[in-house]
Order: sequence, then C-alpha cells, then structure tokens
Amino acid sequence: MLNVQEDANSGLIAGYTFFSEQRGQRTSWVEAQVAAPREVGQFRWLHINLAMRPARRWLEEASGIPESAVEAMLDADPHYHVVSTAQGFLLTLHDVILGQTENPRENTGLIAIWVDRGQMITIRRWPMLCTDRLIKSVEADYAPASTIDLFLRLFDQIVDTFRKRVVRLRVEIDKAEDKMLAGLTSGLRSHLAGLRREAVAMHRRIVPEFHGINQLAARLPAWVTEDEQAFFRQMTDEVGSIINDIRSAQERTKVLQDEYAAMIAEETNTNLFVLSIVTVIMLPMTFVTGYFGMNTAALPLTSPEGWGSIASTLIIIAVGALTGLLLRYALLRNRRDR
Repeated sequence: MLNVQEDANSGLIAGYTFFSEQRGQRTSWVEAQVAAPREVGQFRWLHINLAMRPARRWLEEASGIPESAVEAMLDADPHYHVVSTAQGFLLTLHDVILGQTENPRENTGLIAIWVDRGQMITIRRWPMLCTDRLIKSVEADYAPASTIDLFLRLFDQIVDTFRKRVVRLRVEIDKAEDKMLAGLTSGLRSHLAGLRREAVAMHRRIVPEFHGINQLAARLPAWVTEDEQAFFRQMTDEVGSIINDIRSAQERTKVLQDEYAAMIAEETNTNLFVLSIVTVIMLPMTFVTGYFGMNTAALPLTSPEGWGSIASTLIIIAVGALTGLLLRYALLRNRRDR
C-alpha cells in the first residue's frame, strides 16, 4: 500500500505499475527505486517532484536513465529539451500550473517526460493540470497498453488544453470585432492588446514544442512500433493545426488594432475639422466685437439713441454668415476638384 508521507518526502508524487492493459497498481517509493519492469506487457509510471532531494539523487545515481537525459531533466533553466537514444527518449512540454487556469499568459510550466519500454517518468517543479488529470484517469479506469500509449494520452491532454485556449481566444476576438463594428470602443484598446499578448505568449510556447516533436518523430527508438510512429505523426499534425490557429488569431488582433487606430484617427480628424470650422467662423465675428468694444473716442455707431448697437449686431451676424458661405463654397469646390 502506498505510504503517502514517505513518498511525499522522497519526491514521488504518484507511482503506478501496469500489467497487460490492466488497471494500474500503486507503487511506493521503495518499490520505485527497483529497476523498471522488463517483462512483456509490464511497465510503470513515476511522477516525481524535482524539488525533493531524494528524487534528484535517485535520478542521478540509480534511475538507469542516460546521462544526457538526466542532465536535461535536472536543468533549472526553462529550456526545451529533446533527447533520443536507443533506450528511450526525453521531451519537455508546457503544462498549465494547477489552480491558475484563469490567467491565460503567465501560468504554465515545463514538465520533462522520459519514456522507454519499461517506464515513463514525468518530472515537474509545480503541480500541473494535465498530469493531475492523467493521475485521476489512471485512478479511475484508464489502462494504457504501453508507455507510448501513456505518453500519447498525456500529450493529447496537453494539446487539448491549449486547443481550448485557442478556441476561447478566437471567441474573444470575435466579440471584440462585433463591438468595434457596433461602435462600442470603450476599453477596446486594452482588451485587444491583452488578446494579442495572449496569442503571442501561446505561440512562443507551442512553436518550440512543435519543432521538438518533429525532431523526435524523425528519430524515435527502434522499439517504437509503426502504429505508434503513426500516432506521433498525427500528433505533429494536430500541434501544427493549433499553431496555424494561433497565428491566425495574432493576425486578426493586429488587424483589429489597426482598424481601431484608424477609427480613433478618423474621429480625431473629424473633431479637429469641426473645431477649425467654428474657429474660422468666430474669428471675424470676434474681431468685429473686439473692434466695437474699444473704449476710444469717435468710435463709429456710438449713437446715444441706441441704433448703433442694433447696427453692430447686424454687422456681426452678416460677417458670420458671409464667412460660413465662403467656407461652404470652398468645401464644395474642393470636393468637385477631387
């Protein structure tokens, strides 16, 4: 029976041994330190917390994994690694950090996956969503046929997680486009910028993985069957499709940002045009009122009977109307010339 406290202190998060497509049996840390099964149809999965010293020491000294793969597993820098040997292969993939699914950009971490005939070992530093789902599947009724089958199940869950993110991103872009067409531009600029940053972040994470899968598919170990190789090629096609959708989302957000900038520029130009028209009309009128408002002697239309005020008002109105007519004539002529 699994000793949870003992395995938690050692770094073993979950361990299972599978027998000929039967439901996995729990594996303790003591049992995990024994060499991987070599019998046909028997294999195991060890999910390890790399932050625990016993797990690191076991990987370095007693796991039997090639040195190049162990170095890639223990690498603290968030780099992608692809290692393929005759014994097995190592691949690092992005998974969603458990409990942070609401934040679409800065909530992913790398997991390292080693696969050979007798075992699959997954290494992580934070609790991950897809590996947690795989544990629940194994605890339920999932019985993989081989380590490759188990790996493909995990990878499919990771791909499905990113696929759902891309679908959600496309829905958000559609909503932003509808708002723009309806003229509802309040807060749209920052929203479009956030969508574009999300698309760029996903593209930055998935593209290296796509290249890693391509490299791995081209140099799989000889013990991988043809059917399993076909699944790898299918997996590559799925990731390529997601990348195309992400690039399309990037282009759409860029186009929407350009359209938004053009709308704001057009609105600004319209406001400046109206302001210029009002300024031109009021300028002669202001001059007339300023002229008749001078406190000087012998100013015209300063009759004590009061008709001078009426005359000056009529002059102001006439000047404004004449200015408006001249502007209208100039605008119409300019349009005909175009």
